[in-house]
Amino acid sequence: MIRKTIDQITQIRLLGCLEELELCDESGRVMARLTPDPAYRRAMYDRAHAAFTDDEIEQAGKRTGTGKSLAEIMSHLESVNGSVHSDVAPGGGTTAG
Repeated sequence: MIRKTIDQITQIRLLGCLEELELCDESGRVMARLTPDPAYRRAMYDRAHAAFTDDEIEQAGKRTGTGKSLAEIMSHLESVNGSVHSDVAPGGGTTAG
């Protein structure tokens, strides 16, 4: 088996996936199918929920305003952490056998 390591941003993107996921290349050809791990997903939700009090969550839900677009958020993250896409480019990650 070949194991590839994905960066944290990709992990976060995949975390919300609740059903089998197909990863495709630009032409639409299926490269891989992933099956979510419910125990891991539950642990991540529990970890995220533990980071905030119920009051903080309630207050966040009451906020109004336009917020920031995904493009603005990604731009900020890239300015702080570098390009998100470079970590998942071909040849990225590690291989273990």
